[in-house]
Amino acid sequence: MALAKRTVPGFNSEAQGRAFEPRQVPFNPGQCRTVFRIGLSGDVEYALLPQLLRRLRLDTPGATLVVQRLDGEQLADLLNTGEIGVGLGYQAPSADTLLSLPLRDLHLSVLRSDRAPGAIDIDQYCARPHAQVVYSSDVMAHIDHTLHAQGRKRRVEISVPQFSTLPLLMANSDLIATVPDYVAKAMTALGGFRSEPMPLSSPDLKLSMTWGAGTQADPAQQWLRSRIRMLLQD
Repeated sequence: MALAKRTVPGFNSEAQGRAFEPRQVPFNPGQCRTVFRIGLSGDVEYALLPQLLRRLRLDTPGATLVVQRLDGEQLADLLNTGEIGVGLGYQAPSADTLLSLPLRDLHLSVLRSDRAPGAIDIDQYCARPHAQVVYSSDVMAHIDHTLHAQGRKRRVEISVPQFSTLPLLMANSDLIATVPDYVAKAMTALGGFRSEPMPLSSPDLKLSMTWGAGTQADPAQQWLRSRIRMLLQD
């Protein structure tokens, strides 16, 4: 939002405007001592936070990163109160005080640890027991609503609050899990797992970055957002 310039009689308004414009101090990442506070959904924390942290440690070795677990209902309040400077998730709020940038589409994969040949079809997807991480209610609702519309349903055998538990639960079992593609990539890198496309359409959701309008011009926050965008954007 542009600030109105106050006019003083006897002064040139353009010169006055220049005189009162705050000087933008160049941001120097190497000398940064900022505490960056970000909110992340569980999938982003598990799969994308490590590479973000590596980037920040290289570029801003004097900065501190504070991460808070996030859900969509918390995001607006945490940003408006300044508890976090930026949030990443699938439920970007539409408040006038917030700005948002879509980063990437959601693509879902089926994660499995068994050695059975071939990809899982829709019948096997419904018959196999599921391990589930509830990181976005929209994602889970889409899966079950889509199955219901086809006269089908799946069986969730266990539901857990964080992705780091899945490798322990699923190892050497017939459990399958439906996760974002970047979570599947991170887990298959550990070994013992493989992933394949889900035999259903993915929900029309985007991973978005959201921040408060009050931090729009802050040089440190601008720099942080540019790093996040560079690492995570499609």
